[in-house]
Amino acid sequence: LDNAQARGEIDVAVHSLKDVTVRLEEHLVLAAFLPREDPHDCLIGPWPRIADLPQGAIVGTSSIRRRSQLLLMRPDLKAVTFRGNVQTRLRKLAEGEAQATILAAAGLRRLGMIDKAAGIIPIEDMRPAGGQGIIGVTLHKQAPDWLAEAVAKVDDKPAHLAAVAERAFLLRLDGSCRTPIAAHFRLTASGAEMVGEVLSDEGDRRWRAEGRLESAPGESDAIELGLALAEKVAAQRAADGR
Repeated sequence: LDNAQARGEIDVAVHSLKDVTVRLEEHLVLAAFLPREDPHDCLIGPWPRIADLPQGAIVGTSSIRRRSQLLLMRPDLKAVTFRGNVQTRLRKLAEGEAQATILAAAGLRRLGMIDKAAGIIPIEDMRPAGGQGIIGVTLHKQAPDWLAEAVAKVDDKPAHLAAVAERAFLLRLDGSCRTPIAAHFRLTASGAEMVGEVLSDEGDRRWRAEGRLESAPGESDAIELGLALAEKVAAQRAADGR
């Protein structure tokens, strides 16, 4: 899609934001964000809670973040790699390759398959990937004004603020799909709050920071909050020699 936009073959590209690299191609800009779907993760299998999984249970996931968070909660569990789309992962689970798996609630809801979830994992237990549940729209930087204005009309402010805050956190910490990193920003009645964390690959360490904004934020406020939390996490890791 990025290449197609560079060549002028398409005008607009629509992405799952959590899969968009924090450093965009030079010719691209994120021009809009659609309303955020449920950012939670779900446990799939016979048990509704991670605490209910049997001792030493095998859990399939392709996410390094989920693997680390899972092992932080339950070091006795064994995480194995599960790849493929939702249907493929559910088939692997049914065939006994694992006793449970973890999938994003957003994807299941969009597919009309949320009933496959045994339970919704509390966000306090498993913070989402930055941008999870948000659809991002990219345009070429040289897109005509009429197109930029048309795309801007579908931009959702709460999703936009969450996106820029969470991506600022990821950018400062060089977060990617190869990094066990999570970030979650949300508006509150008086302002906003955010939590960001980085985990060790083995899930035996976590560096976390939280912050609040006491008034309605603009885009720059959200970005500053994300960067401030990232600096705190970076300082914690440096103090631990990581």
